[in-house]
Amino acid sequence: MSTATVLPNGDGTTTNWQDDSGGTSNLYTRIDEGTASPNDTDYVSTSVQNQNVYFQLGDMPADFGTATGVTIKLRVARTSSKGDFIRFVDCQLMQSDQTTAISAASTITDSTTVTTYNYTPSITGATSKTAWDGMRLRVKSGTGTAGSCRIYAAQVEVTYTAVSGKIQRVTALDGLGGVGARLVNPGLW
Repeated sequence: MSTATVLPNGDGTTTNWQDDSGGTSNLYTRIDEGTASPNDTDYVSTSVQNQNVYFQLGDMPADFGTATGVTIKLRVARTSSKGDFIRFVDCQLMQSDQTTAISAASTITDSTTVTTYNYTPSITGATSKTAWDGMRLRVKSGTGTAGSCRIYAAQVEVTYTAVSGKIQRVTALDGLGGVGARLVNPGLW
């Protein structure tokens, strides 16, 4: 088994989410450092109920064969714990169309302390490189009227079975009519 770590590298739908300066574009740049070395001075947030935000993630490696497991790592916090405070609901991986799920949704744990949480949802959709390239991380806010939900960093680790090369018999090697073998990438067939 191999593991690929992918970080946010683009925005998907970001309605009613903003960055720490109030900006509404290129939100991914505020959370793209990953959770191993987070920058807790920048974040994206919402104070609006039931809002999804989608972040594009990097492509899978060239040797990606089949997804076998996934860990979503989120560094999050909410700003209020009194009264009817807004909180996170869940996170999920979607294909690039932002509609087709490739993982189950995982309930997000949160608190008023900035903390990194790891979620291991089951894979529920396609497992191919085509389906996982450019996937989207979806995060949803819940109900509440006080405070906001903040995302400080995100990354996704995908465990996969690597594609191995195959030996192909060739009958004409370099035009000399000899027999030989060469390693080929089955993804090119």
